Amino acid sequence: MLLVNLHQKRHNPELHIFQSGLLEFSEEGALEFANLFQSRFDSDEQRIKSEIQDEQISTDVAALFKKQNLEELVGYNSESNRVL
Repeated sequence: MLLVNLHQKRHNPELHIFQSGLLEFSEEGALEFANLFQSRFDSDEQRIKSEIQDEQISTDVAALFKKQNLEELVGYNSESNRVL
């Protein structure tokens, strides 16, 4: 219900109070919540896209080199990425 009201707010800027059953939300609080929610969604979306890309690269490398052992280079890798 709150998300429906937030959607209505974006299309009708004259709304200042959101009502959801027993609760009322001010415009400022609702927009802050919407921005936080959108930011989390964007962050999760980027993380998932990155994980999919990493998995695709790993699959392509494994298919390209089959069962040959690859030399590990000292440098920037997923281990140093976790540390940073």
